[in-house]
Amino acid sequence: MRKIRSCGRLLLVAIFVTPGATLLCAQNVPPPPKPAPDGPSLVETLESLKQTLLSSAVPAVIKTYPPDTTFPPISKGIRIVGVKNDPDNCRLGIDGSQVVNDTPPKPWGVAYDLETIDTAEVMTLQEGQDLLVTHGLDGPAKLSDGYVIVIDDMPWPFPLSFSNKDTAIRAAQLFRRAGEICRARPVRLNATGGPSLSETLLFIQQKLNEEASVVYEIQPQHGNSSRVSSRVANAEAQPTSCQIRYKDFEITYDMQGNPRTPREYNFHLLFRYVRKLEVVDEQTFAARLGGPIISAVTPNVYCLVVTGDDEYDFYFRDAEMADRVAKAMNHAAELCGSSKTKEPF
Repeated sequence: MRKIRSCGRLLLVAIFVTPGATLLCAQNVPPPPKPAPDGPSLVETLESLKQTLLSSAVPAVIKTYPPDTTFPPISKGIRIVGVKNDPDNCRLGIDGSQVVNDTPPKPWGVAYDLETIDTAEVMTLQEGQDLLVTHGLDGPAKLSDGYVIVIDDMPWPFPLSFSNKDTAIRAAQLFRRAGEICRARPVRLNATGGPSLSETLLFIQQKLNEEASVVYEIQPQHGNSSRVSSRVANAEAQPTSCQIRYKDFEITYDMQGNPRTPREYNFHLLFRYVRKLEVVDEQTFAARLGGPIISAVTPNVYCLVVTGDDEYDFYFRDAEMADRVAKAMNHAAELCGSSKTKEPF
């Protein structure tokens, strides 16, 4: 999944992390992982999952919105055309061909970092849609028959939808097993000075839970102002797999101060993929992206943008705190992968 909100220009720190260097054994090692589950190997598990996905029938999903809305019905179908197994890096990629209504097919793809998968459950497509509404990520709609695998409480993307329930259950079991095997793998760390990985991730966990919470007002050059609340919650350090897990909440208020539907996201930040960190301000980034010009942000807020295979953003009231967390994340990336810089936090 990809999500990055509006946040602005380079302000304090730009730290680049280059993956691919030879990994060395470090004396500061993370806690030992859980024992690997008995049964087929990861290679065998991923091959079974690949064949299950390629042979499955994916339903053409019909999505109908309530009559009091202006949204027309949507017909969407994604045919899986390829599955790429990467057991060495605990990754699985799905390539698909997507058709929306009567438009020509377009290529579509998604990749899964298997060590981030805790749960993989089967729901009906309607139950998955209702869960999206609960998270504030879509409006109420009626979906056609079918099943979907919900990974870590988030029912997307569509390639994990199935016509047959037994096939969906089989695929979900294989996703869970792959996640268990990958989380049980020992983490190989770079030898680098400074705090240990556990100390570094616990620092990041504490600061995200305590400091990554802001409320601010945006005044566009044209139009009405709006108030935004952004908050990280339940950040959890997981040194055994070099990651931070967290929930991200975002609420926008209307002119009368009434909250619109809050949006809730589940995220996993894997530090072995981090290659760039920036602390930026809110006002100029929208202009840099070609969005609406913002006349003022009150009070000023600072966004830490983390770029890896995906992009993540964390909002702070204080620029110095955002800078400290960026340096801590850079150190975690050094330990978990490789880096050109070595800056203490």
